[in-house]
Amino acid sequence: MLDVEFIFPPLSVSERYGSRNIGRGHEGHLPPLGLASLAAYLIGKKYKVDIIDALADELTDKEIIEKITQDNPKAIGFSALTSMFHRAAITAEKLKKKFPEKLIINNA
Repeated sequence: MLDVEFIFPPLSVSERYGSRNIGRGHEGHLPPLGLASLAAYLIGKKYKVDIIDALADELTDKEIIEKITQDNPKAIGFSALTSMFHRAAITAEKLKKKFPEKLIINNA
């Protein structure tokens, strides 16, 4: 059982860039360094922590729910860039419905 599972929400290329044709190879993602810093701090305090980088791993909300079910964290925390604010809120609402007993912390 994990103590905390952090989620960096999914966001498709079309959600990120709209209908603009950006060509291939420009859809790179930056790692969620804020979540990595929080995770490192908590690990240093002996908490069990994991990060779901749904953006980089191209996970759906269904796949996120499956991972949360498997990991069974006590708390779930979100962080998101401005462009994925709405996706963090949507994913958090789905998780609240599926796991009403879990503490869900969403900055969105």
